[in-house]
Amino acid sequence: MAVRDVEEYSIIQDAFLDKFKCLGDKCPDTCCKGWDMQLDRITKTIYENSHKELEVAIASTELNYVLKRDEEDNCMMLTNGLCKIHKNYGPSLLADACYFFPRIMYKMGDEYFASAGFSCPETARLILFMDDPFPKVVTAYKRIPYVLKDYSRESITIEYIRKIHDYFISQITNLEVSKSLLKMLMMARSLSHLPKNKWYSSLEHIDKVALNLLPERKNDKNDIFYLVQTFVITVKSCRKKVNHRLAKVMESFEKKFGCKIDWESTDIIVNDEKADVYEIYSQMETVKNPYKSEFINHIMSRWILAEMKSFLYPFSGTGKAILQKTQILLVKYCLNKMLLNVYLENSSDLEEDTITVVQSISKFMDHLADDVLIMKLIDSYNWNEDSRIYGLVSDICCKMQIA
Repeated sequence: MAVRDVEEYSIIQDAFLDKFKCLGDKCPDTCCKGWDMQLDRITKTIYENSHKELEVAIASTELNYVLKRDEEDNCMMLTNGLCKIHKNYGPSLLADACYFFPRIMYKMGDEYFASAGFSCPETARLILFMDDPFPKVVTAYKRIPYVLKDYSRESITIEYIRKIHDYFISQITNLEVSKSLLKMLMMARSLSHLPKNKWYSSLEHIDKVALNLLPERKNDKNDIFYLVQTFVITVKSCRKKVNHRLAKVMESFEKKFGCKIDWESTDIIVNDEKADVYEIYSQMETVKNPYKSEFINHIMSRWILAEMKSFLYPFSGTGKAILQKTQILLVKYCLNKMLLNVYLENSSDLEEDTITVVQSISKFMDHLADDVLIMKLIDSYNWNEDSRIYGLVSDICCKMQIA
């Protein structure tokens, strides 16, 4: 008979997780709706052997077992915003996906780590608005996931992974975010030609010449539409309904740029083909107003640090290899910054509206989407070319120029 481990585990986690508490029935975008919550093997066996009344919740897919959902795409165990399994049996009978979300768990050697991303509204709030959310703290967990990614390799030590990760984090803290991301792009391209065990010894030299390798930028007047279409296609591929939070964000984009998104075909129908999209964007109040512009820049600094820290960049995160991970990171950065500028232009509650934008994007781009599809879209708009992605970043940052 399958049972849970009863020992305690020492977990190194980001400080903001100490403050995290699930909002339950108060959550504006519950993870119990619109997600394929997977059943790990131990939980499935416990349901089948010890709690047969819970077998009704088990469904199978082509790849694994999940919790059944109703016609509204809610988990069938969700009642009045609360989980019946948690309420009736306690957290010990929750599957790993439900028990640990929104935490991102991994290990390196004998050490266990926990962080979280933006796909949960409450962790998004803590990461973006808590004072000093990233210091590491040690806490005790009563269980660890049945499947746990281990990033230690025989040819790469834990200390080696940390040194490279910390080196890239220092790039963000020492430079303006957009410039540091472009520098990271060129560093990633150079490192992609080397085996991982040669990365650290090459970093100092690559760092010095990285920005000099950046080609002349190539802008495209339709890049803002291409950026949104990338997201729309990604959402469509997940076969999930667009909820009211995401709908509000995208409606603000449609209104600002005089267009209509067809979520079925993924086309963006523009009312006036002659309209200067960049001119409209660059004249927005969030771009020209120093307070809102500085606020968004601060948010994006927090955002990129969290993306890199939570997903142990450049060893994890969306994408197959370091160059792809970095290209996807830049596209996600541009998407978040652009939609924040649009949605916050007329905002009366900057904090809540920021959380709405960032969490709604993350739910799809960081969790539900296929990174292979995202890379195909990046390739289709030629953002896999350094000159083109430089053009995209410069447009979103209003013609930023690398000196």
